[in-house]
Amino acid sequence: MEYDEDSGSFVTYVKELHRMSTYGETESAALDNTAEMIRGYIKSMEANRKRIPLASSKLAELKRVAGCADVLQPRSFRQGCRSSAGETWFSACGDPMR
Repeated sequence: MEYDEDSGSFVTYVKELHRMSTYGETESAALDNTAEMIRGYIKSMEANRKRIPLASSKLAELKRVAGCADVLQPRSFRQGCRSSAGETWFSACGDPMR
């Protein structure tokens, strides 16, 4: 996550999904929007019977972390994020997003 001074918002990127990006006025809003974006992407791809370009284990973790309804014991997206040197990142496979 990075802060964009020009827009006055926090911007997130998900490298596992073609560096899809969203934003929010606060870090919390940006993370909530990111989880919503991930859920929407997965729902759309599945509804259109398109392959999601991730290994099944990475996709399962992404669904779990984003709180997709079809995954048992979903947890909030924030629990999948970590901070390092002021940056917040998401990893579906244990690798930091850079």
